[in-house]
Amino acid sequence: MTPKIKLLVGVIAAQVGLIAWLSLSGPGAPSAGSPSEALAFALADTAGVDQIGLGPNTLTKQGRGWLINGRHPADGRLVAQLLEILVKVEVKKPAPARLRDSLAKALAGPAHQLTILANGQPKQRYQFGGQGLESYGLAPSGPFANQPMVLFLPGQNLVLYQALQMPAAEWRDKVVLASNFNSLRRLELRYPAQPADDFVITPHQGFYQIEGITQLDSAMTYNYVNAYRRVEVVTYVERPGLADSLKQAAPFATIHWQDINEQRDTQLNIYANPQTPQRLYGVLARTGEVVGLDPRYFTKFLVRKKDFGK
Repeated sequence: MTPKIKLLVGVIAAQVGLIAWLSLSGPGAPSAGSPSEALAFALADTAGVDQIGLGPNTLTKQGRGWLINGRHPADGRLVAQLLEILVKVEVKKPAPARLRDSLAKALAGPAHQLTILANGQPKQRYQFGGQGLESYGLAPSGPFANQPMVLFLPGQNLVLYQALQMPAAEWRDKVVLASNFNSLRRLELRYPAQPADDFVITPHQGFYQIEGITQLDSAMTYNYVNAYRRVEVVTYVERPGLADSLKQAAPFATIHWQDINEQRDTQLNIYANPQTPQRLYGVLARTGEVVGLDPRYFTKFLVRKKDFGK
């Protein structure tokens, strides 16, 4: 898991911070009540959860997966981690007295709202926000109803409230190709500026062949094709005009995976700028969407024809 995904998971965890055990203390603080009363606010059973509202965005369960805003498949691992930690976030203590009135007003808006539906019925609604490194939330009910609380995720040091600020693109499934070794019909990799490095992999006598390579490195070929079981991007780039700008230039490379199942056919045009080697963009031919790529991750895909020879 990349550091960015870990951060996003932690950020998401905050949104459910008010559903854990309330354990409060200090001068003037109300009693937390019995453990059973506190635990009643925890989302102990996530099996029936089928919708999560995250400020302006909505995650909706569809079959075994999730959709973000009803349009795109969501990152299944990210949602699974969210559901796994719904019961782990705790309320640390009441917000400082000097901040309570202002926080109560600030957290009341819809932009700070998290809603949870289970089996199509409203289950919980919370209000979250933050200031600096501290995250706050309004207790939805119980002895601390509508009081600003400081949130805490055991074992984590996270800026929790930023989850509601995450754009929809961050929730999307980052896997743009998921296939397997046996389903490949044809794999092409083209380098417009260096055509001598181009190659085409096709099935041949129970294995694969590459035109022009007489002594094929079978281990290299197997590992290379097998890498396409899961091809991921870093993010979807929603920047007006960027796609048109990229399409006016020749790509650094083009990967075209043709599958036995034509629905998995994928073409990715890759654009690189020598002045910014840490930044790599791709354009998905099927949708025209721009994606951000990790240059280190894509090194295993951007090989040359001669690399397959013994």
